[in-house]
Order: sequence, then C-alpha cells, then structure tokens
Amino acid sequence: MNGLPYIYALTYKGIISYIGLHNGCDKYYFSSGVIPRKMGKDCFIKGVIEYCTLDNLIEKEIYYIDLYKPRFNLTSGGELHNANT
Repeated sequence: MNGLPYIYALTYKGIISYIGLHNGCDKYYFSSGVIPRKMGKDCFIKGVIEYCTLDNLIEKEIYYIDLYKPRFNLTSGGELHNANT
C-alpha cells in the first residue's frame, strides 16, 4: 500500500466478506477484524477499494459496509479505531 489511508475488502471464496479501513502507515497491516484474524490471512485475498483522506475514512467504511453487506463484519462500521488501524 502507498502510505495513504484506504478502505479495503477481504474476499473469501470469491465473495467480499469483510470491509475495513486503515490509516496507511503500516505496509504489513492485514486486518483488525475478529473473524479474519481468527481464520488467518491465508484464507483471504485483500484489495484496496478506495484511497481516501483521514477526514472521510470512517464515512467511507460505513458506506462500503452498507453497500456490500459483508458477512464477517460484526458492526456497521464507524467505531473508534486505534492508531494502528
């Protein structure tokens, strides 16, 4: 990833199954999602949906969760995240 904040999707068995956000600071970041972390990153394909600003990152996460309705997201998004997210 290129250091910009972004919204990402994790695909499981060809279906978008998790939407998350990241501030772009850690190029090795995988996911903060509970289910993806339990299943392991080898089960998923990760891709960037959209690069955005820090100002609209949470808004975009909520938008994409509502759009795709991924099965592994436990909330509708927008929760407070730590600095590594």
